[in-house]
Amino acid sequence: MTDLLIRATAALNNAGPDAVLTHHTALALYGCQAADQHVVHVLVPDRRRVRSRPGVDVHHGTFAKGDVENLYGLRVLALDHALAQVLCRETSAVALACFDQAIERYPPDHRGLFAERVGRCIRARPDTRGQRKALSLLRSCYRLAG
Repeated sequence: MTDLLIRATAALNNAGPDAVLTHHTALALYGCQAADQHVVHVLVPDRRRVRSRPGVDVHHGTFAKGDVENLYGLRVLALDHALAQVLCRETSAVALACFDQAIERYPPDHRGLFAERVGRCIRARPDTRGQRKALSLLRSCYRLAG
């Protein structure tokens, strides 16, 4: 974890004060061991001119300040939003493994609510690629409305 924290800190410093860790990097920081830790994923606002480089994938998009948490002193996209990104863009096996590990953070009677929040995050993504697959994966685990 120390290596990831060092690389994530450097990536955030390079990307600027309005960047956050996302995708696999965020999930790894939340404790998802299935998340790929080889590349640091950073999300920056569309207006920022930051480019990916070896070891760092820069994603451009939008996020609300309320969707950012502080983990290990780093700005990290909230778990439900980061998980929605991975469910939409990754292979089913990796996405489901991350989902299973993330949902274990919650007591059994709150897991359905967490799955619903993830579903809302998937539906709210401006990038619609992978939404159908991600919602299908969630439905295979939990009964979601719509």
